[in-house]
Amino acid sequence: MLRHVATILVVLALSSPAHAETIDLRQRSETNRSEEISFCARPSPNGFGFPGHAFVAFSHVEGGGRTFLALGRTTNAGAPSAIRSYFGRATSGLISQENYSHVRQDCLTVLVSPGDYERARSAARPRLAALGLPNETTQRLESYSLGSNDCLTFIIDVAATLAGSGLMLPERSRADLPLDYIEKLRAENRR
Repeated sequence: MLRHVATILVVLALSSPAHAETIDLRQRSETNRSEEISFCARPSPNGFGFPGHAFVAFSHVEGGGRTFLALGRTTNAGAPSAIRSYFGRATSGLISQENYSHVRQDCLTVLVSPGDYERARSAARPRLAALGLPNETTQRLESYSLGSNDCLTFIIDVAATLAGSGLMLPERSRADLPLDYIEKLRAENRR
């Protein structure tokens, strides 16, 4: 019986495709280059009970090869500490590589010029790493707080680097779940 339930859950997840939209903010066309930044989220909670989460994916093609990196701000302190952080008790956090593998991820993919891509990548680096501290140290010292320094704050900080090129940023509501905000971001940027 449990096996049948698991099969039904997988079929339902696969039959409900994610939303993905693409906008082009490039300032000039370059045929041998392709820079993309995707702002993504998964539902909260998803069909497997995981909490919602948002992250940024960077994809770059040059000379026939593709590099891909997905990053998000999270905590390694556990769920109770994350929940307490919503009420003003910040906990440890880190910017870490994401597994871009969830069936129902929703994304807004933005085609960007090389300069915009580099600015966004710089904004995605942990603040302390940008000051020269080693990665192991930054992962212990970065703070995390639901609602004010979390996965949505991270994607908004990265997205803000594209505002000058035309990306529209909706206001974040304190009640926005990750997927809610990605849906607002997509709606704000439909052309």
